[in-house]
Amino acid sequence: MRRQIKGFAAVFVIGFIAGSASLVAIKGHDVEQLYAKIAQLKVENEQLKEINESVEKELAQKKRQSIRRIRKVEVHIQGKDGELDDFTKLAIYKFITQKTKPLIEQDLTWIDKKSGDDMKPDDLIRELINDQKVQVNNNSYRIKYQAATIGEILKLWVVVEKEAPAS
Repeated sequence: MRRQIKGFAAVFVIGFIAGSASLVAIKGHDVEQLYAKIAQLKVENEQLKEINESVEKELAQKKRQSIRRIRKVEVHIQGKDGELDDFTKLAIYKFITQKTKPLIEQDLTWIDKKSGDDMKPDDLIRELINDQKVQVNNNSYRIKYQAATIGEILKLWVVVEKEAPAS
């Protein structure tokens, strides 16, 4: 009987070892597949992170480009015939561009917000240059704002009148 118990115990232990070994072999293969899948997902995750970063950079760049800003100021000066020579027009042009310099590189929506609810955007520009006096060669000139188009190029139309010399 002791032999029978030893034989039964030996078969049980051998069966246990064989079963464990086969279970480890089967589950070990599954674990290896899971590790391989995890490694593959990590690689894919890194690739997706790189793609996401590049797309975010591209989007940020497009947003910066799509923001419309005033890039340049063009001034159209009108005056009475023969009253304004080229030097005078140049001096007035420089004066106006100096006055409007704070508007360069400003977002167009900024101008809209800055002008407020009760003003139009061109009223802000009117305040900057209308009725300004410019001294050129001992002559005084008054700038009268006429119109403006506000876009990436700020175009201004002004009329310049020579003031009578003070007596």
